[in-house]
Amino acid sequence: MKDANAFESTELFTRRFADLSFIVAGTLIKIRLLLDVKALQNSTVLSEKVPQEVLDNIRGQLVSSIVAGRKEIMESKDQTALVEKLESQVEEIYKAVAASNEFMWPALLRPGKNLTARLLGYSMGTPAHMQMVLQYSYASWVETPGAIDMIRELSKKHSGN
Repeated sequence: MKDANAFESTELFTRRFADLSFIVAGTLIKIRLLLDVKALQNSTVLSEKVPQEVLDNIRGQLVSSIVAGRKEIMESKDQTALVEKLESQVEEIYKAVAASNEFMWPALLRPGKNLTARLLGYSMGTPAHMQMVLQYSYASWVETPGAIDMIRELSKKHSGN
């Protein structure tokens, strides 16, 4: 997609019959954006200690090209509202995945044999469906530091533990 707004509403991901692999991928995108914006927010502590040019360079290296390409975000001194919006969006999509396939988040946190299970077919909402999506997406989750931890925190929050 070209010129899409990665910060837009989660409505596309939270529709009742949205495809599980699509929703899981959307969750990871939103988490990556959230992690980027939080890193940007945390970099503001350097603003008093380093020249603006150096700070701008550091901030540009901290984030993805999606965030770096948004001038209003990069120039903002306070990303609190955007962090809150993304946190809310991540939680909405988290719930949509859990409603679509109750096995997905527990398996992401403890993949075990799900990553090597032979896939012969599946029905929506089944463990086999989760295994297929997990096998296709797990590497992306692992290569995003903090993403699985975020799902772990949401799982604790929504399980009451």
